[in-house]
Amino acid sequence: DEKIDKNLELIALHMRAHSPYHNNQFSLVIRDDAPTPEEIPAKWIDTHFEIGHGEKSTRLNSCIITYKEPAFGLDDNQVIWPLFGSSEELAYLEEDGGEILQEEISLPGCRNRYQAIDYAESIVRESRMQIETKLKLLAKAFKYQAGDVVDVPLKGVGLTRMRITAIERHDDMNVTWSLLQHSNASYPWSTKSAIPLPAKDEPNPLIVSAPINVAFTPDVYNEFSS
Repeated sequence: DEKIDKNLELIALHMRAHSPYHNNQFSLVIRDDAPTPEEIPAKWIDTHFEIGHGEKSTRLNSCIITYKEPAFGLDDNQVIWPLFGSSEELAYLEEDGGEILQEEISLPGCRNRYQAIDYAESIVRESRMQIETKLKLLAKAFKYQAGDVVDVPLKGVGLTRMRITAIERHDDMNVTWSLLQHSNASYPWSTKSAIPLPAKDEPNPLIVSAPINVAFTPDVYNEFSS
């Protein structure tokens, strides 16, 4: 019912996961790196579908995460990735023609600011992996599940690392995969430099943009004679 769907959605959000439904059951698939994906032989592929390369409207170059900060009595606090002026931000803005493509996400179950930063980074990096397609495969591909990462030969693209996001199983034992481009670089789990917490009830300096449309108006003085 709707309550189950909402709970699954909340769990999946915090765990950076999705929950495919198959054989009357939901499963939880956490998106993470895949060190040694299997390569799918071209002879297994029965039908290639159209390949999509994504749109600018679904690509991000910035992500703000609102989480609960223990040092502030579990009040809301925010982090952003990439940081203003960082090499990542400048590179993404150059690729995107200087346009800020930002999303704000609330993680009410998150209590760690560095986990929130990791989450923001993975969301931005994932959004820039935009090749997607479907493949119909022979029965030998039946063993794979939604969430598995595989290397597949795509027409006109070549061998590409993809994550299986959904599976449709057919009566003849063939399967149709929905696929989305995958990169281990989207899940770096890198060591983060310590960033001081902003003082409570003061603007977070990491997410305060520079003022715009600032104008100077000189003071007008009136002179009075005594």
